[in-house]
Amino acid sequence: MNPKDLEKANDVFAKYGLSQEEAFDLFIERTAELGEMPFPPQNEVIGSYRSLALALSGNYEELYYVDLNSDHFVKFYGKKGGQFLSETQRGDNFFDYFQDAASIEVHPLDYPYVSSVLNKESLLEELPHGGVVSAPYRSIAQGKPEYHRIRVVQIDEAKANHIVVGIINEDQQVRREKEWRSRLKNVKNMARIDQLTGLYNKNAFEQERRAVSRKIKAGKAQFAIVVCDLNNLKLVNDVSGHLMGDQFLKESAQRLARTFAPTKVFRIGGDEFAIVLQGAAYQNRMYLVSSLMNQSFQVNNKGRYFMAIGMAEFNAETDRYFSQVFVRADMAMYENKHKLKNG
Repeated sequence: MNPKDLEKANDVFAKYGLSQEEAFDLFIERTAELGEMPFPPQNEVIGSYRSLALALSGNYEELYYVDLNSDHFVKFYGKKGGQFLSETQRGDNFFDYFQDAASIEVHPLDYPYVSSVLNKESLLEELPHGGVVSAPYRSIAQGKPEYHRIRVVQIDEAKANHIVVGIINEDQQVRREKEWRSRLKNVKNMARIDQLTGLYNKNAFEQERRAVSRKIKAGKAQFAIVVCDLNNLKLVNDVSGHLMGDQFLKESAQRLARTFAPTKVFRIGGDEFAIVLQGAAYQNRMYLVSSLMNQSFQVNNKGRYFMAIGMAEFNAETDRYFSQVFVRADMAMYENKHKLKNG
């Protein structure tokens, strides 16, 4: 099929908005009428196009028809911006040709993987199991990574051993999916974050409780719980207003976050906070709690503690549930609060 005839076919595709499968059919019919099937024989190409139309999808940049017996190949067309291109290319030693091209066009970090996939011996081993081999990779376009996919389809031929290799541009799709996942992650994080303080909220604390409970059940738990409660928040709200009360909460939350970083701090009530200490934080628990108590005293101009603090440790011999440890930490906090008010 010569370029002029293919250009005419392109005009028909554009004019009538044919689907990809319909475009393949029209290409086949037009080529058959002209009797100019470039390679291989006409009946094999028809089968190839039908298989290709059903098995491949996407924005093709390159499309190759390969005879595995001879490694002869024909590049049929590329598809850019929705336009069918008329250029074709023939050649021998397809796999050598493709490896050379990939070494230039494929991102250096992805080239070893692509090279192993587009290996004749590997394809001959993999294709019989499903008829399709697919490999995502990145190329470099204008100094930036661009996402592509190689898809190899085995053509079911009675007398020939042929494959179709499609190079599909997936950049927009991949970037949309990444953006969607990022937004989803942000939404999930928002559901776990306290909007006033920026700390983790009660929902996140419940997730933490379930995770630690699984460790208790598996016999792998080692943790302590710290519970903190602000002193005189109601007084600040009544005397100075809720804006000052909110500022008091936010400053206290920041102090807790700095003290226990990188451990998560949870706001579990109006002026109540909790921290689950594990790993290195558990090993340093006495230092961390002592440091917080010292800060609590120093930031109060009247020489009084602004925060009541309680801690309890998990005891594998007596504790079966997370809640048992939390209740002891909460009781220790209230004992500390009572002592501070009456001391």
